[in-house]
Amino acid sequence: MIRKKYICLSILMLTIVLAFGGCKSMEESEMNYYMKEQKPRIEKFLKYHYNNIDSVTLTGTQKNPMGGFFIQGYINGDENLSISVQGEVGTNIEYVDGLNIDFDKKNNKSNNNKSVSEIEAEEKTTMSSSARMSLWKEKYGSKTT
Repeated sequence: MIRKKYICLSILMLTIVLAFGGCKSMEESEMNYYMKEQKPRIEKFLKYHYNNIDSVTLTGTQKNPMGGFFIQGYINGDENLSISVQGEVGTNIEYVDGLNIDFDKKNNKSNNNKSVSEIEAEEKTTMSSSARMSLWKEKYGSKTT
């Protein structure tokens, strides 16, 4: 009888451990997917606001107590030029924080701190104007009157 209790208890503990282990690996894969999905937005923000951004390396994620995520990384292959990003799964990254103060002072293009969505809207407008100008030149630019 006692042996059956130990076997049942062992099976129960093993089930609990496997269940929590499965949840953790699922959470890790969700965070890694989120990090990879948001990398282009992080790069866009940094390249828009700073000169001398050659590469962005994301190194990991952590879940915060409120259910969001912190993404850590660095720029230009230099781990001393760390960045940190905060977000929530299901939402897009808008801002990047935690950039090295010396790098920020030397390379900040402006104090205008636009979000990634604002940058994308600006790019869309700029591209539309350029495309319209190209079409106008094609249609009317070669004609002489």
